[in-house]
Amino acid sequence: MPLVIDPSAPGDAYTVEAVDNGVPPLETTTEFIVVDEASITITPDEGLPETLFDVSGEWFTAVSTVTITFDGTELVTGVLTLADGSFSAVGLVVPDLDPGVYTVTATDADNVYATGTYTILPPPSIVIETRATEYSPGDTVSFYIRSTTGAYVLEIEILDPTGYPFKTLTPALTLMNGWYGVLYAESSFVLPSDYEAGIWTWTAVDIDPVPDVELATGTFTVGEPVGPEPEFPAEISGVATLDPAGAPKTIFAFGETVLASADVINVGTVSQPMLIVFQLTDPEYRALAPNYASITLPPGLNIGPRLSFPLPLTGYAAGTWTVKVFVLDAWPAQGGVTIGTPVTITFTVTG
Repeated sequence: MPLVIDPSAPGDAYTVEAVDNGVPPLETTTEFIVVDEASITITPDEGLPETLFDVSGEWFTAVSTVTITFDGTELVTGVLTLADGSFSAVGLVVPDLDPGVYTVTATDADNVYATGTYTILPPPSIVIETRATEYSPGDTVSFYIRSTTGAYVLEIEILDPTGYPFKTLTPALTLMNGWYGVLYAESSFVLPSDYEAGIWTWTAVDIDPVPDVELATGTFTVGEPVGPEPEFPAEISGVATLDPAGAPKTIFAFGETVLASADVINVGTVSQPMLIVFQLTDPEYRALAPNYASITLPPGLNIGPRLSFPLPLTGYAAGTWTVKVFVLDAWPAQGGVTIGTPVTITFTVTG
């Protein structure tokens, strides 16, 4: 009597038992092997040309030999299968082919075969460059880095124009939307004020292999130090807010009067016309009408103007206000320019 094997039964050794109706019953058993479809496992199933991979198989002909091909090209032949139809081939070399998906086939002597796929990856690539080619004192030098792999262990050495090592960066590659980059803080540095002007060089290497592998090199130019700005003839100090009696005060209410004061000295060598302007601004950047004092101040002398600002009852916001004091040599409409570094302080206006 024919027996039908359950199609869902996995390949394995099964015991078949037959029992009659006699008394006592007679019985007998035998082993029956359900053969599955041949299959192979490729480990790993992706990589670069000329790297190694393994192929293992199941449910091939027992005690046979297997040939393995890669895209139709024979890699190895004569691989022995065991009594259960399994085999293992290790240390196979990926052919030097273009990136893509390729078929790996294992075929035994009885033409039982199975296939799998192996993906040849594009060769790893990395771009390393400075974000600019010219820098000035106090600038931040940063590197743009983009890689197809996170396997690189980066080290970037920066040399000054004399060849002296200035700094070494060790940014870590981080996965970012399908590619690898580095954090800005790990790939940047600030040029100090006592740097060497000229052409600086840098070299980036992968320190994971031994010896190191150079990935990129380049240069950037650092300009000559810029001299200090010329001194203004007017020097502003002592900016303060006072009550109408001249006592220091920093909290006012709408309707009160703010007395703004400053001390301005002529630090130049000649008499200087000065237009001293006070500007008050509320938290929403709405300004009161400016107030000013005008004088021609001989060298070495100073003036301490105190100018009044009544705070309107409406139209302005409570909070932190600012007083800005700046000095011109004339009104801008008359060609005037700033002749002192502006000074700003704050005070509070309550509702």
